[in-house]
Amino acid sequence: TKQSSTYDDDVSSLAVDGNTDGSYKGNSCSHTQNETMNWWRVDFDSNYTVFKVVVYIRKYSVPDRINGAMVYVGDEYCDTIEYKQEQSIYSIDCNKALEGAGTIKLPNNYL
Repeated sequence: TKQSSTYDDDVSSLAVDGNTDGSYKGNSCSHTQNETMNWWRVDFDSNYTVFKVVVYIRKYSVPDRINGAMVYVGDEYCDTIEYKQEQSIYSIDCNKALEGAGTIKLPNNYL
């Protein structure tokens, strides 16, 4: 995994460690600096078919920062996350099989 920058010790691998509790203080969230275009990416070690991307967001502190995040698999755009209050899991359908890295991009905010 990689991300555009790192805030404190909140490295990209925290996003895929299996801890989905959504508590920032519980080391279950990665975090970037506030930059022009933030991104987080997972590179697959071989080709996989990806039909869906599931994003678990922070539950307790500024969860609305995810609003407007764009989800890609490879170079293909899948969808944009629209934040809904009280929703902490977002399932993004890619509508077709894609291969490559999975990337989430968010302009002008922390990710």
